Amino acid sequence: MKAYLRNILRNPQHLAIYRDTIKTINKVVTAGYLFTRYVFVNAYGDGQEFNADEHITSGFKEVLMSLQTRPRKQATSHDTLRYRQLINRYLEEFLVAYRFRPMQVAGNSSNWEAYVGRQMCTAYLKNAEMANMCDPLSMFYLM
Repeated sequence: MKAYLRNILRNPQHLAIYRDTIKTINKVVTAGYLFTRYVFVNAYGDGQEFNADEHITSGFKEVLMSLQTRPRKQATSHDTLRYRQLINRYLEEFLVAYRFRPMQVAGNSSNWEAYVGRQMCTAYLKNAEMANMCDPLSMFYLM
């Protein structure tokens, strides 16, 4: 989230809204990591041909968006459709298993999902690279 702190700190009402928004985003991001792991583990375990490398570039952004109540735009790219199809296959199971309800992030719509999604992708790639040096299955424990 981009905001000038000097403006937020001058108005106590803005500080409370900012704090609540950050708490909600943190909950969505934490659930996003758990859900990504859930999808990858289950997709590999379902016996189908699954390659995580095909889903990590923009897939994390779609995971974060799927855990919110905000409506999403119609998917136009083949990759986005593929990500959403994979996510939708496991979303209901995840919501029940982890007792998570999609949340609404207050305030104006921003592009925080893309920013955080890139961070998640970078962390995943670094952890997968480290895991490949040790044990190929350990990447699931590093996420």
